[in-house]
Amino acid sequence: QIWHEIFVDICLPKDGVVVEVAPGYEPKIGNALAAIDLCGTIYLVEPDEKASSELIQIYRKILPRANVVAVTKTMQNIFIGKDLPDKIDAVVASHPFDDMVIGSIVSDPDFFTTEKAGGATLTSKIRKIYDSLSDEDYMRGVNETVSAWQKFVSNIKPHYFIASQY
Repeated sequence: QIWHEIFVDICLPKDGVVVEVAPGYEPKIGNALAAIDLCGTIYLVEPDEKASSELIQIYRKILPRANVVAVTKTMQNIFIGKDLPDKIDAVVASHPFDDMVIGSIVSDPDFFTTEKAGGATLTSKIRKIYDSLSDEDYMRGVNETVSAWQKFVSNIKPHYFIASQY
């Protein structure tokens, strides 16, 4: 509901170009775009191949008039003009930062699929990874994530950049 209201408030064009970063398995933003009947293009920037593959199928169902493009790369490895167009109406992200911090530390693009497979409780493998992380690892991850976002938004120059984190 909140994302829908945001898209209405900014008058996001129905034929616009949207880049969603790090959606994981959640179609929150896609549902909001469906509510405004997006018939433009949405690029899903998600490095986890399984998450990207699942989510693109969901988005194609809920956004039948839109062009849905998966970009299975990290934000840091995106090339403007090749992976993404040079004119973007909005870059959006729902709850990306903590996952991106962990992703930059762990360096396993399928980490969150592995974590998701464990369900509500962490598997011993995932718990071992989390337990091995130091404060220095977290600080490095935070710094890398902040730097990546700054470079990405600066390079892509979207009309809007909207991210939520809770």
